[in-house]
Amino acid sequence: NSKMKEKGCKEKPMKTYLERINEQTPTRMWVNNPTPSEAKKGLEAGTFGATSNPTYLSHMLKAEETKDAALSAIDRYVRMTEDDHLVVALAYQEMIAKIAEIFLPLFQETGGEKGWVAIQGNPYRDDDIDFILQEAHRFYEISPNIVVKVSATLAGIAAMEKLTSEGRCVLATAGVSNYYAVQMFEAYARGVQIAGSAPTLFVTTLAAPFENYAKKYVEANHISISPDLVEKSGTEMSKKIYQIWKEKYSTLNCKLMGGGVRAARHFTEMVGGDMHVTCGWNFIDEMNRTNPEILSRIDAMASPEELEELKEKIPAFRRAYEADGLVAADLSSHPAFELFHNGFLTAWDGVLSTVRERRLLLCR
Repeated sequence: NSKMKEKGCKEKPMKTYLERINEQTPTRMWVNNPTPSEAKKGLEAGTFGATSNPTYLSHMLKAEETKDAALSAIDRYVRMTEDDHLVVALAYQEMIAKIAEIFLPLFQETGGEKGWVAIQGNPYRDDDIDFILQEAHRFYEISPNIVVKVSATLAGIAAMEKLTSEGRCVLATAGVSNYYAVQMFEAYARGVQIAGSAPTLFVTTLAAPFENYAKKYVEANHISISPDLVEKSGTEMSKKIYQIWKEKYSTLNCKLMGGGVRAARHFTEMVGGDMHVTCGWNFIDEMNRTNPEILSRIDAMASPEELEELKEKIPAFRRAYEADGLVAADLSSHPAFELFHNGFLTAWDGVLSTVRERRLLLCR
């Protein structure tokens, strides 16, 4: 080292966790619900793209960096339309357009492989296919690198098939079951046949939100089960879906996407998989700072005994894990989906309240 210093040489800086993940594994990170500065940091760090959901505008109204711009957008749209829900959606669009602009050069440089930015519509209309399609077509006008998210409902599956048939890239979101993922893959394959081309499809498998439901269910019902085993519920559901994708659907132009990361395991247990995971910027930054060892965990499954205990003690896990655990009518009534979706409704309602207040102040 002293000789290197004498010659004026510098030691190469250690590579970050995300740089090593990108080099050593097929697993990719997206930055979730970022502010513009977080999007820029995520892009520089090596993220694949950016995602958002119906809580996005609520977050932007609270963040110091974006609160003025978000409120200004709301003020502009309350003067343009009487539809409060549309005001929320248009202001959300305007804020996410800034993120799309940041990732657009990556999208262009990679020929549309990377640099996607996801937007999701009004959570109150997830069962209305005509509304979903109308809103999606408006969203696609934002930027060439916009990918529209559709939810885990029958209308969402039908909308994804229709958008795929039009050659559109879609992100199928709020996935908490084996059955849902298979339905999306099959609908995508039908859409591709009509389109004559294969636009990219991303299909979510939400380990963290599922685990959140499982923990709440166990606590509310006083179930005797190891907390460590409950923590495996979401990642085991996701690994099962990954197995199905790998065996039956990996030849399609679609990727699984883990989402809603709340702890390191929600990412590290997916490492090694040819899949994507969405993470908040603070999580990405923390992983880069701690720079843990990279271990392939995607094929490390729970024991048969552990899986049986999860199925027995958490009925929603059985419904999510087994191929026949759900039927079509159950899709949006799965309790883990409903709990996750309720968070979207709550955040949307909060912004609606702001919209109503601004309308009273500015238009009455």
